[in-house]
Amino acid sequence: LLHAVHAAMDAEYPDAVDFADSVNRFLNVFGLKQESEALVAKAQAAAGEAGSHAWFLAQSNRGEQLLNEGRVAEATEVFRAVLEKLGNAPSFERATTLARLGRCFDAGGRPGLAAQHARDAIAILEQHEQTDGVKRHRGVCLTDLADALMEQGQYAEARKAYEAGLKGAKELGDLRGQGVTLGQLGTLAMLEGDLNEAAERYRAALALFQQLREPATEAGAWHQLGIVFRRAGQWDEAERHYR
Repeated sequence: LLHAVHAAMDAEYPDAVDFADSVNRFLNVFGLKQESEALVAKAQAAAGEAGSHAWFLAQSNRGEQLLNEGRVAEATEVFRAVLEKLGNAPSFERATTLARLGRCFDAGGRPGLAAQHARDAIAILEQHEQTDGVKRHRGVCLTDLADALMEQGQYAEARKAYEAGLKGAKELGDLRGQGVTLGQLGTLAMLEGDLNEAAERYRAALALFQQLREPATEAGAWHQLGIVFRRAGQWDEAERHYR
C-alpha cells in the first residue's frame, strides 16, 4: 500500500491525497511514525488549491500529526484555519474538524471547551443521513465528549455518553471503537472506586486489541490492569501485568 500510494502521488492521480488519508490511518494505528510523516508531507505538497477536498484531507492529517506529537498549539491553529475556510455550513467536514479541535482543547487542559466542540460536532452529524460513516464518527465524538466530561468529574454523564458510543460501535461491528470505549469505561470505573468493574472492562478491551493485533493498545490495556491490581494490593498480579 505504501508503494501504491507514493506511486499514485508521483503520477498525480486525482484521488491520491484521499488514498494517502486512508493509508495514513493504518500507519498511525501501527505506530509507523516515520512513514506517516513522509506520507503527510508528500500529501500536503500535492494537495493543491486551498478549500479543495484534497487540501482538507492534507491539512487534517497535518493537524492530527502535530497533535500526536504533542504540539497542541500548532495543531489547534491548523484546525481553526480549516474550520474558517469551511464556513458555517453543517457539513460532515465541519463536524470532523470541530471534533479534532475539541481533542486539541482536551489535550491542552480545557475539557469544557472540548465537550462543547464534541456536542457541536454531534449536533451536525445528527442532521446527516445516518450512513455507517456518519454513525462511526458520531461514536467517536461521543467518546470524546465522555472523555471531557470524565475529566470534569461529571461521571454519570460521562458513563451515559460512553455507553451510547459503545452501543453504536457494536452495531457497526467496530472492534477497535469497542476496545477504546471499553478501556475508557475501565478508567471511569477506577475513578469511581469500582476495581472489579475496571478489571472487567480492561480485560474485555485487552481481548479485542489482541484480536486486532495492535501491540501499542494491547500494552496500554495490560498496563491499566496492572494499575487496578496495584490499587487492590495484589502485588504479584500487578507486576505480572506490567511485565
